[in-house]
Amino acid sequence: MPLNNEITRMKMVSLGISTASLSEIAGINPNRVSLFVSGTKQLPNGDIEKLDRTLADLMRLVEAADPWPLSFKDVARIRELMARMRAGEFEK
Repeated sequence: MPLNNEITRMKMVSLGISTASLSEIAGINPNRVSLFVSGTKQLPNGDIEKLDRTLADLMRLVEAADPWPLSFKDVARIRELMARMRAGEFEK
């Protein structure tokens, strides 16, 4: 399995996010993300970068929400929180 697939999978496990939620948040087809994470098929570099940015933002969001856990099931709410975080609303 290529390294970028494994790193993505490990970050997903660490966050506790499903492939469906991650793909919806990142705006990438869920089947393509699933095949990428399983190591079956590679994604274009642009999509890999989009996944990396999304996962990095999600990790920052989890840190900002600590000690309260986040649920990634409400994708619209997570997208809203990510936009607010990028706008600097959660800066200390």
